[in-house]
Amino acid sequence: KLQIMRKFTFLKMMLLAVILFAGSGMTWGTTVNYAMSSLGLANGTVTGTGSYTVDAVISISLEKNSAATVPTYYTADGVRLYQNATKGGSMKISVANGYKITDVVVTRAGTAGVGPAGYSIDNTTEAGTFEDGTVTNSINSINATSYVEYYSKGTSSGTRTYIASIAVTYTSGSS
Repeated sequence: KLQIMRKFTFLKMMLLAVILFAGSGMTWGTTVNYAMSSLGLANGTVTGTGSYTVDAVISISLEKNSAATVPTYYTADGVRLYQNATKGGSMKISVANGYKITDVVVTRAGTAGVGPAGYSIDNTTEAGTFEDGTVTNSINSINATSYVEYYSKGTSSGTRTYIASIAVTYTSGSS
């Protein structure tokens, strides 16, 4: 009889834990991985200023900003964001209404395209930077309800940013 009571108590505790977890507002999110080769562009193609669909919720657009050259796709490098120390070429990762971006991971190509970079969230001032030489740039625990903009901050052709792929995690709800 004691063993049955222990099992019953254990089951009640587990049920309570599930109820607390479910009611905590904790969300798992959806992560979408997108290689720049999925843009469907030929080698050396200027990306233009249009929008590219990643999935039903996430899209990307590329901008020249203060760089001298428009972002360009190369099969060996992914998308090249050309340099400017303040704000060079950029990739804007946008989220549909009713969703928010919680995490972004940018994987850069090779050793030539790992110049310094920065990012902003929902049109804010610069929210953070990444040093020259880092291949994986992670932007974690954010609540972007519109977009995350990731941009080159290099000062020469040797410090450009080449994006091979991105991973974006989003959840429903804007809070």
